[in-house]
Amino acid sequence: MPTTGTADRTSAVKDFLSRGTKAALAVFLAGSKVLLFFSALSGYAPEVAASYGSALTLLLVCLTLGTAYQVLVVSRLRRDTLLKDPERTAELAATVLAGSVFLALGALAASGAALAFQHSPGLFAAFLLTYLPAVLLAPVTYAAGGVLLVTGQEGVRLRTSAENFVAHALLAAAVFLWEPSPVVALVVIGAGCSLVDLATLVRTVVRTEPQARAAVLRSVREGARRMWSAPVLRAVPGSFAGALDALVLVAAFAVVSQVVTVLPAAQAAAALACIAVVRTLVVPLKPYGMVAGRLLRASGADLREQARRLRLFTASTALLLWPLALVFLALPGPVAGLLGLEADPVVLWGVRLVGAQLLLEPCAGFLSSVLKVVVAPHATVRSLVVVLWCGALPAIGLLAVSGHLTLVSLWSVLLLARAGFALASLISARRALTAPEEV
Repeated sequence: MPTTGTADRTSAVKDFLSRGTKAALAVFLAGSKVLLFFSALSGYAPEVAASYGSALTLLLVCLTLGTAYQVLVVSRLRRDTLLKDPERTAELAATVLAGSVFLALGALAASGAALAFQHSPGLFAAFLLTYLPAVLLAPVTYAAGGVLLVTGQEGVRLRTSAENFVAHALLAAAVFLWEPSPVVALVVIGAGCSLVDLATLVRTVVRTEPQARAAVLRSVREGARRMWSAPVLRAVPGSFAGALDALVLVAAFAVVSQVVTVLPAAQAAAALACIAVVRTLVVPLKPYGMVAGRLLRASGADLREQARRLRLFTASTALLLWPLALVFLALPGPVAGLLGLEADPVVLWGVRLVGAQLLLEPCAGFLSSVLKVVVAPHATVRSLVVVLWCGALPAIGLLAVSGHLTLVSLWSVLLLARAGFALASLISARRALTAPEEV
């Protein structure tokens, strides 16, 4: 019997790694473009990378809200609904289209307010305005990705992400080799990324199976006619609920990206590059967590067995992530060079602190995603709000006002906050997967 249980757990771990890696790889490839462009801008003055990172971090608040529309499509539609209920799909299409316009307008307004805090307002605006079309496209693109999930075409997403990675790599290489003026470089990157996102939407629609594609196009035409109706406009705010937890995190980073403008340009660029690194490496843990949560719920095992499997899944994730964390801890100089950062001692300590945070992520990013499936979608929102908005951000604000803010003090506060969130996730997991005592 113990042998059978061990074999089942081994099989579950293999299934988890196989399915999770496919899903995470698509997310990683999509996010890695940020690191490619930081490297492409390494030959420019620090304020160029700082302007790119500041504008991108601000826009990511809106882009993150756009991810809610994939959740919305998957939660409201099934294959039969998509093909046989045109009224429901048209209503959903109208909400997505209206949401995309509101997101773009919100991004423009927030960016205008942030313009006064930038080291180089012209560079900030050059990238932001050329990348703004991607914000307009994001909700529609994520909704189209949701249709792929509804119709069982998950492999299309990975294929599209791989193609996009090649396109972004070529764009970054062109900027690096051409070495245009800073404004032109940022315009080329922003416009190029917007074109890639437009091509992503077109390819996603073309690759959707014919019946579903025809139903979607009919719904979009009808939805465009009713997108400004009162019922649709009332539905737009609630349609973003699926991205609430991600919004809490990304909005916090957006605030940090504006606060770090008080730092010297080299440290500000390093802080924004570190945020990009963490986002690129941690966001793919979410698919791993979603897969793990679904496997736990589908296993039919009792709570004790689910807890054992979760420990194995968490350990497997740590084995994947910790070697990379050790590179940041042991070789901060080469890592900083790869990101186009100066080999300043303060910058190197910032890189090491990022490595320390990566050690925590199996119990933070991964485990919190598992809890969203096993417990509830909002399971980790409260602890995230407490550690970031009630703890870390006020502390960073005090450091900035008192003149004691540096890259090291900034990331030390963020690291402590992440440790608190990891602890809260561990406690929540223990409560959720602890078998009730026999009486």
